[in-house]
Amino acid sequence: MEWDKFRAAQKFLQKANAIHPEEADDSDVALALQDVYYDCYMSSYSRQDLLKRLDEVVSGKIEMPEETEVDEEKYRATYIREAKVILASIERGEYP
Repeated sequence: MEWDKFRAAQKFLQKANAIHPEEADDSDVALALQDVYYDCYMSSYSRQDLLKRLDEVVSGKIEMPEETEVDEEKYRATYIREAKVILASIERGEYP
């Protein structure tokens, strides 16, 4: 199946926009989830770029948010865990 960059971008953006860290019980986890989906959105115009970025994230290349104080350990762990989930779903063909 060919990569549909527009559908992929839309899917990641919708997922990110559906997360509201300010309303979540654990805002650090919610922010990490929102940020990883925005990160995927920014890289999704090329399947190879997205896979490369997710590999970097799994290896620990994550920028911490500057505007908000977060529990760095929890944020990083959540970001990496969700990146692995997204990567696995792409490899299974669940993303366009």
